Amino acid sequence: MYKIAICDDCREALREIEKLLRRYIEKNKIRAVVEAYQSQMQLLTELESGRYYDIIFMDIKMPGMNGLEVLKRIREMNSDSLFIIISSYHQYAVVGYELDVFRYLVKGDLEAGFDHCMEAALKKINSDNQKHYFITSARKRIKIPCKDIMYCHKESKMSVFVTNSRELIRERRALHRPVLSFWLRCASCRRPRSARLTAS
Repeated sequence: MYKIAICDDCREALREIEKLLRRYIEKNKIRAVVEAYQSQMQLLTELESGRYYDIIFMDIKMPGMNGLEVLKRIREMNSDSLFIIISSYHQYAVVGYELDVFRYLVKGDLEAGFDHCMEAALKKINSDNQKHYFITSARKRIKIPCKDIMYCHKESKMSVFVTNSRELIRERRALHRPVLSFWLRCASCRRPRSARLTAS
């Protein structure tokens, strides 16, 4: 299931984006949760508390801390969310791309290119998910490239992943078939001779 957030202080813009999203989701039969925020600080607080979104639609020009400042704060949390800027101000496009913004949509003409934007975003997310294993802790979401995982093993009720750099990453979930299947399907990325798996 995809998790999508919209952040815009303009209620009309918020409703328009939400309408376009829900239409796209229904049309393509996608499982997704859409949450709307009129305050960038509210969104930031939710993200700092551990909430994660695959895609975040962010307005740039908002009262107080603007969208780019919020984006910088979120990037500092090592968030790999895809950001889609929505704004009437074209001058922010260049700055946005410097912050690894995925796409830029212009207010007043949001419908044009919206479906193409979503298709590209979901394609990137799905491709990324095939190459990484994700661990969500209480405070953050960790993305581990599967090629960096040497092996994983069970430790009480925890799954422990050992990376090539000998870093230990623990997840509060016992190893089970879906986890092993994910790791094994990355056989082309891993080092078979150094790998070992143990599961209950």
